[in-house]
Amino acid sequence: MSSDTETDKISALIERINKLEAQSSLNASNKTFEGEVWLVYDPNKIRVWCSKNDCPHLNRELEKESVTQKVTLDKNLAETIGGEVGDETEVDVEVYRISAPRADNHPLGVVAAFGSEREAAKWVTNFYKRNKYNPETNNQQFCIASVVI
Repeated sequence: MSSDTETDKISALIERINKLEAQSSLNASNKTFEGEVWLVYDPNKIRVWCSKNDCPHLNRELEKESVTQKVTLDKNLAETIGGEVGDETEVDVEVYRISAPRADNHPLGVVAAFGSEREAAKWVTNFYKRNKYNPETNNQQFCIASVVI
């Protein structure tokens, strides 16, 4: 009989732990900020408008391809290429293809959000300590801003 009561206690304890874990995960995912939020943002990653072809912020790749097209020769083209008017010939045409953006940032450059200025400053300090020797993060400059809700 004592083994039944012990198993009941253990199963009750397991149920209680599962309920607490479920509540803690809900609380963590639905964290709300009251009053103001402190944002850490990188001013170099704020989206700006620029033309599709030459925008350095989007890290697009430019590929050059050669495509063959059938062309019917007119008078000017026949003189340039050599041939008779009305002949069909294949011409190599260079086509530039622009890839999709490879860099995607938050529109305002936001990296993290915190409930207090102290937490935000601590995060920035820890980030710089962790990435001190990482060459990819050397040019990142973080700013902290308060947003009143």
